Amino acid sequence: MSLTKEKATEPSIPRRSRAKGATVQSLLAPWEEFRRVIPLVSLKTLLSRPHPSVPTVAVLMCTMQGQHFLAEQLNSIATQSHPRWAIWASDDGSDDHTHAILEYYQSHWGEDRISIHAGPAIGSTANFLSLSCRVDIDADYFAYADQDDVWYPDKLESLVSGIGDAQLIYSDQRIVGEHGEVLAESYWGERSNSFDSLTSMLVANTVTGAASLMRRSLLEKALPFPETPGTQYHDQWLALVALAEGVEDPALTALYYHFGRYLLISSSRPDDLPANLQGVWAEEVQTPWNGDYHLDINVQMNYWPAEVTGLPDQCEQVEDVFQDASLPALGAAVRLVWVFIRRYSR
Repeated sequence: MSLTKEKATEPSIPRRSRAKGATVQSLLAPWEEFRRVIPLVSLKTLLSRPHPSVPTVAVLMCTMQGQHFLAEQLNSIATQSHPRWAIWASDDGSDDHTHAILEYYQSHWGEDRISIHAGPAIGSTANFLSLSCRVDIDADYFAYADQDDVWYPDKLESLVSGIGDAQLIYSDQRIVGEHGEVLAESYWGERSNSFDSLTSMLVANTVTGAASLMRRSLLEKALPFPETPGTQYHDQWLALVALAEGVEDPALTALYYHFGRYLLISSSRPDDLPANLQGVWAEEVQTPWNGDYHLDINVQMNYWPAEVTGLPDQCEQVEDVFQDASLPALGAAVRLVWVFIRRYSR
């Protein structure tokens, strides 16, 4: 994986001096000197020159109450050495000056450089998903952008030049505080950058969306983002999908193998009912997934790997049920299926 620094050292505004009720003009006033060096008025002419051999990058930015940080991030994108980029901004219903700042920049750069849209207003993951699903975005690569980041000028150029045949490339980051103070020189200071292990990536994500560049084909494979328990992290899902493309991870296979054995051991206990669709941990008798005993093949499927994985004793529970005369529905056909399974799974 190629690495490039993430946090820029362009002129910074002391964020504690930005009053909440400040106007758009006062918020942008500290950048007048910066704009005299790279005027926004001429920015469109500078960056709109045709570059047919340079791939296009769609910068997907989600905003929400970002008036204190947004201008700094937009200017860092404007100074990118990679010339072909366009920002797709989705605002999640900000009631500060965020939307006005986006419109201010759009008025100088043009709609071809910054496109503004309304987000779903149900969280950042859903907002990034809404942008990722847009079919009208025509770009070779996609890069997520957080509203409070600042990019080094060579960020996009470094990622585009380094992606090669990969589906996704990502960089390290410097972590800074609200007032620009450096909190950590590396995002990987407290966790290893285990980009080659699906198992490690499942447990602890080391890829952040705002430090990534990906191909359109990866998004097409990864969408829609899955609904997961707890907090959703779209960047971790994208990293897993990218890593799973053509990568074999024996550790993950072993982990899945032992997990399956654990489930059967814990749900098929002596002198108890066999494993079933309900599970021994369900609080309800009638579960939301309609967990019960199906007298066709479902109960037997739980025991298919029992003997080949060294768990023959776990079969006793289901054998006892099949032999119980109090269950008349279990006829000769079911017993025959079970005999077949035991004989040919050895």
